[in-house]
Amino acid sequence: MKAADDDGEPPEVGPWAEKKYDLLRTYLAIFSTGMRKLWRHRVYLDLFTGAGRAVIEGTTRQVSTSALIALEVKYPFDRYVFCEENQRKLRALRSRVRRAAPDVDARFVAGDCNVRVDALLSELPPPGARDALTACFVDPYGLSDLKFETLRLLAQNRRIDFLVLVPSHMDATRNEARLTRDSDPLLDDFLGDRTWRTRWVATSREPAPPSFGAFVVEEFARSMQALGYLRFDPKDAALVDAKNVPLYHLALFSKNPRGADFWRKAKRSVSKQGGLFEE
Repeated sequence: MKAADDDGEPPEVGPWAEKKYDLLRTYLAIFSTGMRKLWRHRVYLDLFTGAGRAVIEGTTRQVSTSALIALEVKYPFDRYVFCEENQRKLRALRSRVRRAAPDVDARFVAGDCNVRVDALLSELPPPGARDALTACFVDPYGLSDLKFETLRLLAQNRRIDFLVLVPSHMDATRNEARLTRDSDPLLDDFLGDRTWRTRWVATSREPAPPSFGAFVVEEFARSMQALGYLRFDPKDAALVDAKNVPLYHLALFSKNPRGADFWRKAKRSVSKQGGLFEE
């Protein structure tokens, strides 16, 4: 089954994806409950939505992915905005959303989120709306799929908390030699910063340097902090692994301590279930 397949045949995902979905499910449940009386408009934004369902690799078992997970919360969001580049996945998603929650306010944006920022902003409450808060899930397939400029434009124009998957080990660590070359702009674009190599050289000379993947997470957090988000504690990032092999980090970025506290609660809850390997 190809990753792009759908139209009734959901794409495959690795079994470790369930850890990611458990974290997302728990966080959105806490967010939607905790914010329902504080904000008049609560919006869920998904930049790499997918098809809504997936099959766990090596099995026939289907699971809900981010879009349907967001629809399943006890206190639904006032609006859902889904962005997906793959047309087959988008068609399948529309159908599944319509069946699962026919009455919700669901908006669909076709195309690359990095190209369709204006379209995404047009589906969110207007810039001056002080009673609107968006929870945005950012789940790129790899470093090349997300430009930091996309998050900057969204953050500068709306009130948004971002839950971001940083492909720290499955992409960054694996390709360290290529990414650290001055001629390769891929990580520059992901971090929104071209000065990180100088810091990496200094960091790598420390007595006990972090892995390159962990360094990338901290650099991403540095860029988010420059947008006004709270100072990042590396311990707050969740490291998802597969059979003790680290894959990626999930990190929450909020401008309000309460938002960060929601994420810590979600992370603790999932950790108690034995679902996470902490770095």
